[in-house]
Amino acid sequence: MSEKYNLRDWMKVTQPYQKPSVWKSVIQIVNSFLPFVALWGLAYFALQVSFWLMLPVAFVAALFVVRIFIIQHDCGHGSFLKNQKAQDEIGFICSIVSLTPYEQWKQSHAMHHAHSGDLAHRDLGEIDTLTVDEYFHLSKLQRIWYRIYRNPLVLFLISPFVLFVILHRFPSPKLVKKQKKLVWSSIHTNLAILAVAIWVSTIVGWKAFLLIQLPITYFASCLGVWLFYVQHQFEDGYFFYKPEWNLVQSAIHGSSYFKLPKILQWFSGNIGFHHIHHLSPRVPNYELERCHKENPIFEKEITTLTLGNCWETMKLRFWDEDRKKLVSPKELAVSYRPRLESIQNALKNLKKRKEALSAEVSELRKKFREHREKTHSSDHSVKLHLIENQLKTINKMIRRRKIKKKENLQQFEQEIEGIKELIRKYFPRFALDKL
Repeated sequence: MSEKYNLRDWMKVTQPYQKPSVWKSVIQIVNSFLPFVALWGLAYFALQVSFWLMLPVAFVAALFVVRIFIIQHDCGHGSFLKNQKAQDEIGFICSIVSLTPYEQWKQSHAMHHAHSGDLAHRDLGEIDTLTVDEYFHLSKLQRIWYRIYRNPLVLFLISPFVLFVILHRFPSPKLVKKQKKLVWSSIHTNLAILAVAIWVSTIVGWKAFLLIQLPITYFASCLGVWLFYVQHQFEDGYFFYKPEWNLVQSAIHGSSYFKLPKILQWFSGNIGFHHIHHLSPRVPNYELERCHKENPIFEKEITTLTLGNCWETMKLRFWDEDRKKLVSPKELAVSYRPRLESIQNALKNLKKRKEALSAEVSELRKKFREHREKTHSSDHSVKLHLIENQLKTINKMIRRRKIKKKENLQQFEQEIEGIKELIRKYFPRFALDKL
């Protein structure tokens, strides 16, 4: 690891800004929640006139939902207040507005910070990003599915609503295996959301509630996913396997500085200074800008995006490990066809080798079974059964596993050779005559 990206040195840069202010936090709560509630009420009165008159009001309310989510986000990192209990309570209240279970999100987001850009850890809290070679190794249907998933219409206009309204209602199986309390986090959040929905509906009616809340949720979820995407998915991003992967470089080179107009910067809680946030999640959102401006070193390292050029990131889909950049489907079709053909030919050869290996094991099982039936020695009966079971197991594994690398076949070949050695050792006559 380069001394230039020593974590301890970079922590010294951000440490002076890791002090939450009670007053700044309280002001942020007030100027986020009160306008949201007021806009929700205004949307109700606008709805009495026209649904289309209500939609712009709902959009502005959605911007406040994004800001409220940033408060939840800071509480999850422990950077909003010094009192952790108070932070958790505020985070839970925010989760009712954002429809995102606080405890579950806190855990998954911590994993995102620990592994952002690490190609060996692409599970929770990440937008799926395949390398060029990984994509070429997929089946045709899998490639179509990935292209659909990464299509901007799906990624920004359909998936966010499904994620926040439906998927967030259920605890993640991966997290629940480790912490059962996260199930209760989801249950408590869902019950709280239901209670608020019933209460508001008794005042305005179910129809009005849904006509207002669903657009707000839709706009907020789309904006939130779009912000997250832009801050990690840009051409000169950062995606590596360990040991080349480095936490500091992941934060500085894998997180953009999204330079937004002041009003949008305010609504997004300064999250555009994402490089600093990933470098030190303990810096409160209201200190991120000051940290960036007072340390010119960041300008030399980071990638800056604006509303003018951020749209270019939406066409990117695949990480090229050789060129160290994200590329688009168009580039893939034009520049990578020789590599695709090479990989497809290699996969065909692997498939043939796999079929030959499976046939060899099947034939060996057949002859070994015939030998066992002719053998009446009790001394060898246990060994015969063990070897036959080993052959049966490895044959199943060969047939069921998708072989995408020659190393996978080499592993099976080594295991089969190990079984042959056992046969030669305990049944030399059979080994000499049959193999």
